[in-house]
Amino acid sequence: FFFQAEDGIRDAQESRGLGDVYKRQLPGNSQLEIEVWDYDKLASNDLIGTTTIDLENRFFSQEWRKYPNIPIETRPLYHPTSQLKQGSIRLWVEIFPESDSKKCREILDIQPKPKQDYELRCVVWECQEVPIMDIEETVDIYVSGTLSDGQKQKTDVHYRSQTGVGSFNWRFVFPIQLPLKLSLIHI
Repeated sequence: FFFQAEDGIRDAQESRGLGDVYKRQLPGNSQLEIEVWDYDKLASNDLIGTTTIDLENRFFSQEWRKYPNIPIETRPLYHPTSQLKQGSIRLWVEIFPESDSKKCREILDIQPKPKQDYELRCVVWECQEVPIMDIEETVDIYVSGTLSDGQKQKTDVHYRSQTGVGSFNWRFVFPIQLPLKLSLIHI
């Protein structure tokens, strides 16, 4: 048997768009876990909540099978760290024999774009109010920048500042790929 899931539902693989079709054999492993995620371009995605549908129970239910049209349902979402509802999702699920799978609509490809190479540039002009740390009442100032993946760069040194001001005309240039899983830069 096949089942058709709507609204970008995932089951062991990412959704390919509306009308995803997944193959299952019933009876068998029939738990469909639906996850809703908060997509972040520059940080890691966050799980909002999940709901689980027992496909085998649904398929063999005489009450469910007597519906002439598959009903749209609203299901609660729960996060593993909370017992409180985290919202809801509206969807429908169709279950039909494999021989009828050709009747499904064409699947839309909405895969995320592949990672692309970029340069992150950070320009450093001036530091002010840097505390004087040396016995000579001066400070030697430089600035370093570190990405969360461990890339590190630093400016040249502004030697013997007596006022706590350091002047630079420096560019950090980091090669990065977007989207990033974690995007922190420490200056």
